[in-house]
Amino acid sequence: MQQQFNAARNGTNHVVEDAVSAVLSSAAVERRPNPHAIGFVRSNSYALSTRDTTYAVPDFFPVGGVAWPETLLELWKSMRYGSLTGVFADLSRAWFTVDNRLVIWDYRGGREFCVYDEISEMISVVGSPLRPLSGIFQPHVTYIIPVGTTSMMFLLGLCILGEGALAEMKVVNLGYSCSTDTVITKAIGSSGRVFCAGADGNVYELRYMRENTPITPKIRMVNYGYLFSSAPILGQVTLAVANVWQSWRGSGHGGLIDLVVDERDGILATLCERSTISLWRLNPSGGIRYMFSLRHRPDRLPRSHSAPHVESAPLTRLFVIEADAQGCRLMSTALNGDQFRYRYINALDSVFSGELILQSHTPSYLSANKEISVCYASASVFLAAFSDMNDDRASDEVLAATSPATVMAPHQNVRDIVASFSGPSSRIVRVDAIDRMPTQGPQNLSDLCAQVCSPRPTYVVVHRHGLSLFAQARPVDTLYLILSTNDADYRDSLLSRFTSVYSAPDYAAMLLQVAVGALNVTTEHPLPFTKDSALSSSHDDGAALNELGQQLVNGRNAEVLRRARELLRNLQLPATQAAPASGVTDAEVQHVVVLMSPFATGLVAFVARALCLLWNTGVGKITQSSATSAVRVLEKVIQYLDSLSIGRSPEHQRTVSFQHEWQADKVVVMVPRGRSLRAEDVKKLQGAMLYKCYELTHKAWQAATLLQRMLGIPFYSEDASVAFAQVVRDSAVAQRLGHYLSQVMLDSQYGISAGSGLQAASFAQLQRQCPYFFGGISSDAYQLQSDMRSLTRGESLQSYTEAQMHKWATEVGAKAATYWPSGALQSICEQLRSLKYENVAVELLLHAAAQLDPNNAALSVFLADGGGHVGDQARYGNAYSLHQTKTQVLELVVSTLESAWLTHRSVVDDLLGGPRRSGTIWQVEPSDEYAHCFLFDWMCAPRDDRNTAKLLRETLVAARSQFLGSYLRRNAEVLTEEYAHYLASVQGDYHGAMQQCFVMALSPLPDTPVADRLQYRLRCLREALDCAKKCQSDQTQQVEQQLRLMEAQERLYRIATEFISSGSATLDRRVEWEGEMVTERDVALQHIEFLSSFVASASDLIEVGGMYPALGGAEVQLDALLCSNVTDAGVYATCIGRAYDNEKDSAETITKRLIDRYFHQISCFPLSYLVRLLEARTFLRFPAGSTEVVQLLVSLGVDPKVLFITYESVLEGRDDTGVGCVEFDEAGVTRGYLVYAYATVLVYLADLGRRGSVQQWLVSNAMAATRSMIRRAAGAVTSPSEQAAVEQAEELLRKANTLASSGVWL
Repeated sequence: MQQQFNAARNGTNHVVEDAVSAVLSSAAVERRPNPHAIGFVRSNSYALSTRDTTYAVPDFFPVGGVAWPETLLELWKSMRYGSLTGVFADLSRAWFTVDNRLVIWDYRGGREFCVYDEISEMISVVGSPLRPLSGIFQPHVTYIIPVGTTSMMFLLGLCILGEGALAEMKVVNLGYSCSTDTVITKAIGSSGRVFCAGADGNVYELRYMRENTPITPKIRMVNYGYLFSSAPILGQVTLAVANVWQSWRGSGHGGLIDLVVDERDGILATLCERSTISLWRLNPSGGIRYMFSLRHRPDRLPRSHSAPHVESAPLTRLFVIEADAQGCRLMSTALNGDQFRYRYINALDSVFSGELILQSHTPSYLSANKEISVCYASASVFLAAFSDMNDDRASDEVLAATSPATVMAPHQNVRDIVASFSGPSSRIVRVDAIDRMPTQGPQNLSDLCAQVCSPRPTYVVVHRHGLSLFAQARPVDTLYLILSTNDADYRDSLLSRFTSVYSAPDYAAMLLQVAVGALNVTTEHPLPFTKDSALSSSHDDGAALNELGQQLVNGRNAEVLRRARELLRNLQLPATQAAPASGVTDAEVQHVVVLMSPFATGLVAFVARALCLLWNTGVGKITQSSATSAVRVLEKVIQYLDSLSIGRSPEHQRTVSFQHEWQADKVVVMVPRGRSLRAEDVKKLQGAMLYKCYELTHKAWQAATLLQRMLGIPFYSEDASVAFAQVVRDSAVAQRLGHYLSQVMLDSQYGISAGSGLQAASFAQLQRQCPYFFGGISSDAYQLQSDMRSLTRGESLQSYTEAQMHKWATEVGAKAATYWPSGALQSICEQLRSLKYENVAVELLLHAAAQLDPNNAALSVFLADGGGHVGDQARYGNAYSLHQTKTQVLELVVSTLESAWLTHRSVVDDLLGGPRRSGTIWQVEPSDEYAHCFLFDWMCAPRDDRNTAKLLRETLVAARSQFLGSYLRRNAEVLTEEYAHYLASVQGDYHGAMQQCFVMALSPLPDTPVADRLQYRLRCLREALDCAKKCQSDQTQQVEQQLRLMEAQERLYRIATEFISSGSATLDRRVEWEGEMVTERDVALQHIEFLSSFVASASDLIEVGGMYPALGGAEVQLDALLCSNVTDAGVYATCIGRAYDNEKDSAETITKRLIDRYFHQISCFPLSYLVRLLEARTFLRFPAGSTEVVQLLVSLGVDPKVLFITYESVLEGRDDTGVGCVEFDEAGVTRGYLVYAYATVLVYLADLGRRGSVQQWLVSNAMAATRSMIRRAAGAVTSPSEQAAVEQAEELLRKANTLASSGVWL
């Protein structure tokens, strides 16, 4: 019995793998060419909701579209001569020309377009991009584009930067251009070669090479219409003779209008204006050879394909198609929409001869008055944009004719399914180009296989208002639409027709694809419909085709998925039948055949199709896209099978006691005579099949996932060539790959040693996900399992909740130091960092540091090391090794904080705190002085980012650590500012903080950058003043004076800097300074260095400020004199006189500053000198008298009483400064002029007296004095101006008298 069990088990070992290989083998073999259609039928969504079979179920849908951006439309409107439009579908770019400019637009992203405008003539032809020949252009030139005008051909470079949706494109000038002897009507590329169709009826090749040679240029046009055309010199002679001959006789076939390349067979086909098709053989070594020509004559069709005689329309386009059922490889379309298919005869066996046979004719789907403007054709799809010949203003319509391999019953013959689409009636639509979007993967797969791993065929239609996308339905799409029908009767009718076309396994496989939600696994999201880009279905009675298209794009309708799963449940019953009779009979046993259910065979077929891009491919050649699509599909299948509990079925439910033999989709069971095969045994056999399929799916998913994640790692050559199927079949191969990848991740540059903790955790997770590869591999060296199991208890930290993590950290923290020597603590901290638990990692490390040195024995070594006094290490004994180990632990703490600073800042803020609050890190191990001082050093360390350094030092002051005060006292010379803040904000010692800040401001500051010293001193003095005021110190005045001096030093520094940057001509003037002849520039630079580096005394400021009077240096002198408590009015007068040498400001601005800053601060302020200076300057402008100076001084707050006395002293010639005002004397200010100003002050006094602000007797005395001064001035008038000033003074005297007596307002 045990031998029978073993035999049964061995029989099922590879049955599923063999079945998968069989399905994929038949997928390529069974790809049937599209048969010739017998007529056509219109599609209509109405066919989904009725039993009427007049129409076909829709097979072509709009799925998206986008309008032209306004920027491109504005560019288009600038066209003056002509424009072309097309699409580079392989690059997801649309293009158009505006006269001589080429515009390329990324219609997928919609964000990027480029304009090339370096062609001087109007562009007449643009070819599709092609990969250039190797070794000619720079590697960044990804594609080349042939672009032509009426007389030139250009090769432009196309550079693509990036990948996928983020790729950017740029068109560059390669410097490759040549003239043409005819107009080029079309240009195409093939394997790096560029072929052109000429309006003269000849085929040209645009040959290009890397460099020019004396005989051949780097780019030239080769005409294949004549002998020796490819030879550089003979070709030119032949071409000249041919041009003369052609001008005399003309072209035999007319100009070429189209040419295509059949790359599979190496044939180039051309179409001329007279509907003649010519074939040329492409030589792999270069050049082409003419083979034969065929004049279009529809009446020469074979009898089996004869069609009613109609008037022949000219041919317009050629297409190379996939070979159909009749072997046709070439297709042409006529202007009226007729399609003609041709096949080669002997063309592949001979280089110079052959024959082209017109094999079939498909009549046009259009009415008689319609003609085609743009079209696209393949073996199974024909798309055409057509318009009304009798109405130029009618919009274009798009017709889509699809040729499915089979049609649903009751139709017996294959018929084309035709649908038409039109734009909105409110605007005219003109279609310019139609093309198919590119697809990945092999082209030889059957439709049923390709629909799992590839998206549905999609086509782009470019028109006046935008781009519209259309998709051709796959068989599974048709099934999805049927399942979405709500009426059960109609749905069952359609399903019965559908199942009559496809086999039960294929039907079940498609149901499974719908049921697991894998309808659009590899489909990109299409462009959203916009108002200007949508082309809707025409003549449709049911739901709009664009709505059906959106249903297919979504593909996740819950009701459809439910119906598919329900149908799958009905297909799960296996069947039995008697074995066919054979020549040899056994009297003891009878053979019973158990047929697996459609569900089981469909599951195998679907898994096989999901692996079609991987199964027979070497692991070294698998691409990211193919692996990703397989992972997505298999993941959904596994989820569905898990919901059916297939993977959890016990072994006894899938084991039978009878001997049996597996054969593809059935099992032959040898039942002893007299016994019968029970239904339970049949279910067990199917259970074994499903379980094996589940195992295969899991192994395939693990393999695809592993390859998807590890594609950047190279394999050994013998492993790279191993097929994916062999990896799934042979566990030894999988284990070898898993061992190799583990070693790579451990030891090489691809491993975690060069990566982050997140990468390590990711690979560890991958190991857990892929036991098929890593189950038998020891990973002790990888994650130190001996300690890690103790740390994690075999669980993943990622699954822990906050409460679980806190509990785990508490338990591990109690013995954290025991995990440090083995490296387990470091490894677990890396995992915690990757999981954003940096706070837990820091706490564990701090616990470990404290436990390593519970008595703080290493503190003395740390303090000595910080001061540079370690000396002999031996005298510290064990304390020094503790110091080294503890330093390593705390360096990991610092590393964790620094990494979290950029990625998880909130954790750092909680641990360290901030300038106004303490962090939690100081309470983790509050008695570990070593750790606290180590962190203090790290927080005070210099950094490139000054803001970070400042923030950390401010945070240090707020730390609630019992060791902070002693630390700051030890380092007071270095951390003076922090110590002062600590004294003020933490201990409340404002007096000590004031002294500390004052000392900081006057210290040399060798560690502070020179550029920052001045501002640093100012900040310290301001803080010292603030502290002095808070503690009411008797040194407040001293601090204030020092602050004013430092502010004056800052202003002088700016003045010297401004002088250097002014570019003045005096900068290079040589002067004697300190006994040497130097330039004024050198003096200013030494001043800048001195003022920025050191603390200047008052005498230094007075001396240096006197050298910059033109820039305001005199005002700096006044500040220095004021801070020095100087009481000599003459000194102040001298500085005030020099203050007006400032060339930047007006006299009024300078006067305002002098009054505001110094008038009320200096008790001996020389106001009389200021009045003389101002009145002297005003007298030169207004000799007849002016009130300007008086009004200015009064507006600045000078008391009119003081001002009156000042003017009186000036009139009487009294001078209390001892310094003569040279400007006053040189101006010759007259007495009458001063009397006028004197009277003006009197008016202000009278007004104050009227208001009661001044006593009346004072006003009366002032009026008497003014009257006396006027009489004295009137008796000594020397000029008419002075006479006028005296008369105005008398008028002001009368005005003052009136104010005093009658109360009239001023």
